[in-house]
Amino acid sequence: MTVHKENVFVLTKVPYRDSDLVTNFLSYEFGKLSAVVFGGRKIGKASSFPYNSGDLLTIEFNKNEAKDFIKIIQISPVKLLKPDQYSYDQYVIHAFIIELINKVSKPSLPSEDSFNLLFSKLNHFQQKSNEFTFLLWSLWTLIKSGGYQIDYSSCETCKRNSWQLSQADSPVFRKQRYRLNLESGMLICADCQRVDSQVSCFNAAMVKILWIFDRTSDYEESLFKDFPQDTVISMIRQIIPYLNHCFDFSLKSQESLDATLAKKGLKPLE
Repeated sequence: MTVHKENVFVLTKVPYRDSDLVTNFLSYEFGKLSAVVFGGRKIGKASSFPYNSGDLLTIEFNKNEAKDFIKIIQISPVKLLKPDQYSYDQYVIHAFIIELINKVSKPSLPSEDSFNLLFSKLNHFQQKSNEFTFLLWSLWTLIKSGGYQIDYSSCETCKRNSWQLSQADSPVFRKQRYRLNLESGMLICADCQRVDSQVSCFNAAMVKILWIFDRTSDYEESLFKDFPQDTVISMIRQIIPYLNHCFDFSLKSQESLDATLAKKGLKPLE
């Protein structure tokens, strides 16, 4: 049986029997991997598994295509999170992203985008930067990697462009309000469908953020650091329902994210 050696991120660990753990990992090449870590709950023992969700490890393992679980031979830490240094907002967003990736990842399917996203988070969160902007980037990335999109280029109904290039080849964004159609992933402008002033909607500043995201392959702190937090949070509130609709699930950690937004004087996610 072939022995594989892969860098993996810890996604989840669940107690199993008296002293074991059932763990889920994310691999770049193999997607989600599941394993029983025997003796993983024995604190202080050689078999102990002291790692947390989001930690980057190297594992050696046997993989049998006929079985759901891999057999771990050896585990070595590569880079570990420092959750004790997280702010409350960072911890809530960390838990949300981990649960989201655990939901969308599949066994035996390469997970390049999700793996790279967790690698960016590993570096980004240590810098204590704008965690809400990183969450927005994560949502955008996972929607695209799942084969879906938010088409911000024009109004779905009247087909009028939401942006265009000026003579100087710089983008100019139409000053308009839009509603995101959860069925199609397209925007509908307020001229075609009335947008209630009390309901969150997309505006020109938000379309610009999506335009920038669409032209950026990796999380770029220097490009994203000046995005207004209120604008970013409003976008998160509108995009998460679309993501839930695309993948047909809801996340337990969304309740904590709702509470975090409420403490900031914002409405919970819809």
